[in-house]
Amino acid sequence: MARITDAAARDLDETRRLLYMALLVRQTKKYNLAGTIVNAVKHHQGQDIDTDELIAKVVGYVEGTDEDDGWVRDQIKRCIDALGD
Repeated sequence: MARITDAAARDLDETRRLLYMALLVRQTKKYNLAGTIVNAVKHHQGQDIDTDELIAKVVGYVEGTDEDDGWVRDQIKRCIDALGD
């Protein structure tokens, strides 16, 4: 497979993020936030989680219907630990 340029990779990442937003627009009015989180966790952080499961978790958190914030707190801790903060 041919290597793409950094600019093309950024464009594809942005397109993917926007497509996640389009996918989420029927599930939450906060599709902007939800789509960005899904893109970041799944692709920038490379978390091994089923996309549909991730979408359900994220929608639950941004809509306030999921009262267990353990997963979000675990993601924050994982980021903090990786950064060494």
